[in-house]
Amino acid sequence: MTPNVWSNIAADTEIEFCLATVDPNGAFTSGITRTQTSQTSFSIQTDNMKSSSSGGIDPWDQDDYLNIWVCDLSGGILGYATPPSTFNNPDDGVVIGYRYFGTLGTVQAPYNKGRTATHEVGHWLNLDHVWGNGGNCGSDNVNDTPTQEEENYSCPAFPHNANSCGTSNSAGDMFMNYMDYTNDACMNLFTIGQKTRMTAAINQYRPNLLNHNLCSNTPPVPSWNCLNGNCIDPLNGNGTYLRHQQLSGSLLLRSRHTTSL
Repeated sequence: MTPNVWSNIAADTEIEFCLATVDPNGAFTSGITRTQTSQTSFSIQTDNMKSSSSGGIDPWDQDDYLNIWVCDLSGGILGYATPPSTFNNPDDGVVIGYRYFGTLGTVQAPYNKGRTATHEVGHWLNLDHVWGNGGNCGSDNVNDTPTQEEENYSCPAFPHNANSCGTSNSAGDMFMNYMDYTNDACMNLFTIGQKTRMTAAINQYRPNLLNHNLCSNTPPVPSWNCLNGNCIDPLNGNGTYLRHQQLSGSLLLRSRHTTSL
C-alpha cells in the first residue's frame, strides 16, 4: 500500500490504452499478432525481435501505435523501451520477456502482475528510474519523488534507506513506485509529478496518439474483392464482388501486441 506520507501525491494518471481494432492498412485487427519463428531468443543489443527479416515482426507506425513485442528476451532483463524523441525511430516501442508479461500463462512470480509493462511504458512516456540516470542519488527530473540512493529489489519494509543521499527524508525510498525495480506486488503508484511528465511527453512527442480512433468500437468490416473466381483481401476494409459469384475461402486475421491511446 502507499504510505500516508505520499498518499496525497499518488496520482491517477488518466492515461489509458486499448487494443487497436484497425491496422496500418485500414483492415480489422484484434490488436495482437503471433509470429512463428525459428529464432530461439532475442536481445536488446540487436533489437532483432523488431524485424521480420531477423525472425521477429516489423513495427507499425510509431506515430499511431504503441508497439509491444513480447518474446524470449535474453540477457537476464525483464524488458526495455525507447524513450520519446523528435527523431523518427522505426523501432520505437516496448519489449518484454514473455515470462514477465501479463498475469496468466507462462508468467513467473514475482513479476506476474503486469508491472513490467507499466514500468516500460513509463520509460516510453519519458520517465526515468526513481534513483535517476546520473548514478546513485541522481535526479529523475520529477520534483515530488524523493531523492533515492539506488534501485531496490524484492519488497523492502517501510521506511527504507531513510535519510539517505544526505537529505532529511525520514520516509526514505519510494520503493513502491512503478519506476523502481521491486516485485510487482510491491509496486502501486505514479506521482502527480510523474503524471505531468508523461502527459507532457504525449503532447510534445506523441500527439498523434490523441488524434485518431484506431481502437473504435466499430472497426471496418473485413471484406474481399472477388472477381472472376479470385478472391483477394484488399486490406482496406472494403471489397467488391460480382453478383451471383460463388465465394469460398477463409480469412486469417493477423494482429500484434499493439495498442493505441
